[in-house]
Amino acid sequence: MSEIKKVKIRGRDGQIRWIPMDELAPGMIRVIEVSEDGHKEEELWVPGNSILPISKVKRESLPDEFRADLRKLREDVIEVFPQSIEQWEDVFKKEPNHEKELKIWKAMAGFYIDWITEHSINLLGKRREVFQVILNCTMHPPESILKVVKREYMSKMETIRLIKAYCDKYSKGYD
Repeated sequence: MSEIKKVKIRGRDGQIRWIPMDELAPGMIRVIEVSEDGHKEEELWVPGNSILPISKVKRESLPDEFRADLRKLREDVIEVFPQSIEQWEDVFKKEPNHEKELKIWKAMAGFYIDWITEHSINLLGKRREVFQVILNCTMHPPESILKVVKREYMSKMETIRLIKAYCDKYSKGYD
């Protein structure tokens, strides 16, 4: 008999507890919390809509070339991730390593475009699901993604193929 993998969660009530990974609710996100002194890291799962901003604004502005990349990125994913350019810039101003984060987002966008093109996905609902799976691949271990992504248009096998393809391509990083 295999051992049941358990994960630490913080519920909407703020309480921390351990549950089997199979019981993760859709929309849960894996986060790493760092202590105020920066020495202790703790992995736990939280409801996705409970995430607070990662930091106070770290920089006043972004370089023009970086802003141009953000505009292109926004154009690539606007139909499935509708954010204003101001929202994108605000997030990246707060990001401690904005260059690395941009590489990840550009990789996600490129993979998304290639996937929907290669698989002739025209239905907007299905495109949104594809993007949500890809986004979750950057935040979760592969074995938990099926548990946290709501699927309405994609079959389980389609989703598994997408997870495998993305994780295989970027298992060594985004460089």
